[in-house]
Amino acid sequence: MKTKFIHGVSSSRSMSLGLAVTENELQVQPDAREHEWKEPQRPEPQAEPDTRQRACLWCREFLHGAWKSVDESDFHIAVIRGGLSNKLFLCSLSDSVDTVGDEPRSVLLRLYGAILQMSCNKGDTRLSNKENHVQVSDLTSVH
Repeated sequence: MKTKFIHGVSSSRSMSLGLAVTENELQVQPDAREHEWKEPQRPEPQAEPDTRQRACLWCREFLHGAWKSVDESDFHIAVIRGGLSNKLFLCSLSDSVDTVGDEPRSVLLRLYGAILQMSCNKGDTRLSNKENHVQVSDLTSVH
């Protein structure tokens, strides 16, 4: 979008992107399009109950401080991104939970590889569980 300026004044008010330019100042104008139709907000995708439960268990097992004893009712999880090869979640402690030390109140949990395959297939074979444990250990041991 282009706006032409003549002697410091915008020659096209509709093209000025809500700015009024005079010789001495720049003013932000109310957006006339504010009352136009807006696309409805989509609800944020929720983590499946099984994923929520597993994420809470993983956080308890691999994080320190308040995470070690967090109850599932005090555990929040939000889907950041989901795909075929990996999923990303924001896990956080409820505001009612006090931290014990320097632990973070929120962490990112990325599921990929064997963990993701197991979550999607809902399989619980011994081999899957073994791969799952190794993958989680690899995932959380890197800071």
